[in-house]
Amino acid sequence: MRSRRFSILNIFLLSILLPSSSAFALSNNNGLCLGSTSAEGYKIVDESCPIGDGLWGRKPAKKGALWVQCGIYAELPEKGEVANGALYRKEGDQYRCLAGPFASFGEAINVRDKFRTHPETADAFIRQVGLKASKQKQLPNHSSRASKSSVVRQQEQVLGLWTPKPQGMDARYTVNRHDWWRATYQDANNACRQAGRTLVTERSIRKALLKQQGADALPDLYPYWLSNGHVYDIKLDMSFLAISDTLTLNVLCE
Repeated sequence: MRSRRFSILNIFLLSILLPSSSAFALSNNNGLCLGSTSAEGYKIVDESCPIGDGLWGRKPAKKGALWVQCGIYAELPEKGEVANGALYRKEGDQYRCLAGPFASFGEAINVRDKFRTHPETADAFIRQVGLKASKQKQLPNHSSRASKSSVVRQQEQVLGLWTPKPQGMDARYTVNRHDWWRATYQDANNACRQAGRTLVTERSIRKALLKQQGADALPDLYPYWLSNGHVYDIKLDMSFLAISDTLTLNVLCE
């Protein structure tokens, strides 16, 4: 039996008049996003359909198709609840809900903002194909932190990964009786290296979440630092460039 969540979601999707953009998809993606129609009546595309990366505060490129991501689900909604203009990108056993593509950034913002008025799609965000990755800036060497960073922290194993434990007045929070340390990128990177490890990769976090009780073992209150300096948000199921390397976020080593 399908959950009521999907019925509510698609009634909401139907209320959004998504502009038809199949011609734009064909001309800009070489037909990779044409897809097929499922038994439920949904347009399904596979992973060859380019959807780009999340903008997350970055300015959009002058060229490149824009998408609005409206969620990731384990199943398709029931037949007859087809949303006008929305499609689903099949990724393994999951379906990524998308609207677009759009040629206009303003058009994408308008659709994103409409999605965000509903609880089920409050985390909707814009993606763009061909978005250039920002250059990783060199982190400053704070000598005042040298003595603090030189301390090897005790680490606990979680789903095959390791989480450094907070000390003293460190930023922290507690979930299921487990203290989670929040640190800047530099402190997080140092803590992992001093234990002979490295900061976790996006692939490793995704793999850990697939394990039994994976979603319960890793809290989603804050994003996680990645080894490349980006951050990974479990709720949004995506990685993106951090606004600042001085943010205090979750730390996992491997």
